[in-house]
Amino acid sequence: MQALIPRLGSQVADDADLRLFLVEHNLRGLPPAEQASAHRALAEAVRREASRGQRIRYVQRIFVPADGRCLCLFAAENPGAVRAVNDIAQFPLIAIAAVTSTAELTTDPGRTAT
Repeated sequence: MQALIPRLGSQVADDADLRLFLVEHNLRGLPPAEQASAHRALAEAVRREASRGQRIRYVQRIFVPADGRCLCLFAAENPGAVRAVNDIAQFPLIAIAAVTSTAELTTDPGRTAT
């Protein structure tokens, strides 16, 4: 089964060969304002890299308050691109894993992850 790839804006003309990657972050003890700032930095790093021709999308963020875990979903050509935007944003990660999804992940054009 092929993963459905979201189309988030017009920066990437053809997303057909992008894969989904799930990134795990540990946000335990990080105040909500700092969490929001970290995610804004990550979204900005993705926008900047995409404007430079890197084929990457920040699809979704899921936060698990009970244990401070944050799972971020990206569409990219390879895990190196995902690691690079996390490094640029100075957002330490625990792990990157290639994943598949059967959910329809399309959203309104231009919408960023929240």
